[in-house]
Amino acid sequence: MPPTRYIHASEINICLFCKRAWHLSRCGEKSALEQVRAEGVAFHHKHGEQVRSARNADSRATCFALAGVVLLSLFLWLVLR
Repeated sequence: MPPTRYIHASEINICLFCKRAWHLSRCGEKSALEQVRAEGVAFHHKHGEQVRSARNADSRATCFALAGVVLLSLFLWLVLR
């Protein structure tokens, strides 16, 4: 019995756009746009790294701001007592 071949969401998108392109890709033919697709994947990976970096910076900034508020509160409590 041959292994089950699942259809992925990206394949449905290709099929809706062009049934012939979908059929050819199922037969193993390479698309002329492989280079463009690879560039798109690389762009998305780079963008994902930038988003993760921005989230990390945001988290660090929040921690430093909270630490600053705590230290300022402690300082004022010690000075004004």
